[in-house]
Amino acid sequence: MLFLKKKFLKNKFSSFRRRKFTKKNINILKNYWPIFGINLSEHFILNKKKFLNYFKNFTKFSTILEIGFGSGDYLISQASKHKNVNFIGIELYIPGIISCLKKIIKKNLNNIILIYNNAEYVLKNYFVNNFFKQINIFFPDPWPKNRHKKRRIISLEFLNILYKKIVLNGELNILTDCTNYFDIIKKIVLNNNYKKFFFNTRYSIKNTKNFVNTKFFKKAIQKKSIIHYLNYSKFF
Repeated sequence: MLFLKKKFLKNKFSSFRRRKFTKKNINILKNYWPIFGINLSEHFILNKKKFLNYFKNFTKFSTILEIGFGSGDYLISQASKHKNVNFIGIELYIPGIISCLKKIIKKNLNNIILIYNNAEYVLKNYFVNNFFKQINIFFPDPWPKNRHKKRRIISLEFLNILYKKIVLNGELNILTDCTNYFDIIKKIVLNNNYKKFFFNTRYSIKNTKNFVNTKFFKKAIQKKSIIHYLNYSKFF
């Protein structure tokens, strides 16, 4: 087991906490992060023109973002099925990023870019408005303890940011098996008269063929939890 070198951390993962990795996994990061990862800088604003540097097949194709992609199961499955769509994944879990990189290499995909950073910070500072056709947030950390709920990623401020980044007729999809979190999100939308999104929600998913059985999806099924699905469409 080895530590990532400080120089590498500074250049690639500036806020990454020291932790041990195998030499093989370190090599995966060193060799493939420069290809599939975006290095953010203070003066870098991502738009479609600059996107040409990151997607080999980028022309007029739309872009889908997944926030917190975990090990990348859903991200990889969608990128494999839809070669004419570009995918971006934002994640802070380094083992998940490594796992996703391995799958990208195995599938020989060239329509995925990964970002290591806080999603709210990235969206607020690096992406132009009206950019994404779809944004997916599947099983965000529910932070179930009352003293930790303020850490939940979905808030009114975050919804406002997401709204700006989604194109007209674009969608926001949220999955959670935490009923309290689900209720809070609905209240945020309703109490703030959030008419920018058409609110459509299914209280549970009966047909799962469109969703990959990811780690947290399987856990929810095993616990026989209700999986809440929230779908928003940007109409104006």
